[in-house]
Amino acid sequence: MKQTAAHAAAIAAILGLLLILCAPAGLAEEASPAIEWDMTIEDILALEGAAQDEVFIVGGGEYTQYGLLRVHPEFIGAAVYICRDDALVMYGETVNSSMQRQKAAFQEIYDAALAALAETYGEPTIAGPQRAIDAANTIQADALAAEDILADASWDLEDGTMLYHVYTKTGDEENIYTMYVNESLLYQE
Repeated sequence: MKQTAAHAAAIAAILGLLLILCAPAGLAEEASPAIEWDMTIEDILALEGAAQDEVFIVGGGEYTQYGLLRVHPEFIGAAVYICRDDALVMYGETVNSSMQRQKAAFQEIYDAALAALAETYGEPTIAGPQRAIDAANTIQADALAAEDILADASWDLEDGTMLYHVYTKTGDEENIYTMYVNESLLYQE
């Protein structure tokens, strides 16, 4: 399928710049805990039970983003897997207001995900959104700005994985990102 710049931009918007994966209660449970950093995209798709034609692929620069739509009872999200040179560096789920069939209660979705994440990982261990901003902007310049962040929570999972949960609003566009990030792979020179 031929992909135009407008189509690529639409996919990028649908995936919500990926950066920080959203995990409302249902999402947090589906955040793919069996994902390992050494998995290939083929391994991940097999684990997801997804065929290649179900995957949105956005390439550009040194990162390739793979996305799968996920329909939840209250909203539609996208599972996102970001690779650098075929190595997984970030994954999670995003929810974007442009993806919704009807108006979604983003604060409620964010809060439900936060409660589920806190139940799993305890209270957030990283103060402030700067590391999440840095990770997002490494994937795509100016993907995330501090002034757009309404709420954030972050964890250092102590195994080289960071977890960023961020709620943003820019104009009428709302996004929730819940992303697991391997910073050593992401920032590897």
